Amino acid sequence: MGATRGEIVAATLAVLDEHGLDGVTMHAVAARLGVQHNTVCWHASRKSPVRTGL
Repeated sequence: MGATRGEIVAATLAVLDEHGLDGVTMHAVAARLGVQHNTVCWHASRKSPVRTGL
């Protein structure tokens, strides 16, 4: 199963809220979504629409 940009942004914000900026990693976001971290990396590497969503 993949994850949409919106799901990744929401998961990133949830991890940020729970663990602070230092806790926001590709692995932490992927774990929250139940996907492999490569899924998050793929979205983040695409001229970063995920970063602009934050």
